[in-house]
Amino acid sequence: MALKILFVVYDNGSYDNIFPMGYGALGAIIKKEGHEIFIWNQDLHHWPDDDLRLYLDENSFDVVILSLIAGYYQYQKMIKLSQAINNSNRRNKFKYIMGGYGPTPEPKYFLEKSECDLVCLGEGEITISELMKAIEDKTTLSNVPGIAWLENGELKQTPRAPVVEDLDSLPTPPYELFSMHLYRMLRMPNVKSTDFVFPMMSARGCTFKCTFCYRMDPGYRMREPVHLLDEVEMLHKEYGVTY
Repeated sequence: MALKILFVVYDNGSYDNIFPMGYGALGAIIKKEGHEIFIWNQDLHHWPDDDLRLYLDENSFDVVILSLIAGYYQYQKMIKLSQAINNSNRRNKFKYIMGGYGPTPEPKYFLEKSECDLVCLGEGEITISELMKAIEDKTTLSNVPGIAWLENGELKQTPRAPVVEDLDSLPTPPYELFSMHLYRMLRMPNVKSTDFVFPMMSARGCTFKCTFCYRMDPGYRMREPVHLLDEVEMLHKEYGVTY
């Protein structure tokens, strides 16, 4: 049976709206495996945080996912949105899952502060696939790679999933589910007023070793130019992206 999965896209507090690439990557896997995706897009509508509670009260989901990067603003959003999620009268009906660069290095801290059920660690594609199968089949989560949870206040976690070496093997993000007319309005230096701007995943990782940076995964992986250009062409044809 297909799961109903909600992506919570928090308001980034700026004039620009940047496409949530993490959700795009997860959505590609989830859609391919036949699950149903819904998006609560605070970034688009600027709803109050507690509106998420009302939305969850009025709609039925199997999984609620919040992905966030590190930063004090993002941490504050996580706290308030977690309160809204946990105060829903349907809270016992769904799994609340968190992932991203924010919780990965300190899963116990984020589990305690958010009261989420699980934290996904590192790159998400393999983990989300195995996790959705376990939730759907009601099997043990201890066999899912790259997750952490609290058991009687003690941190439990499974070994991280390997990184995806061949980035071109990943399915294309389900752009049609997102507000592309909004995200293509992103501005960058030197763009023309008539340009429609959009980010793309051309590589993962970093060749540097900055002391201030938490490196979520080792190494550096690039997409093949031909596959990258195919996606450029698709974004131009389908959504008018020019930059």
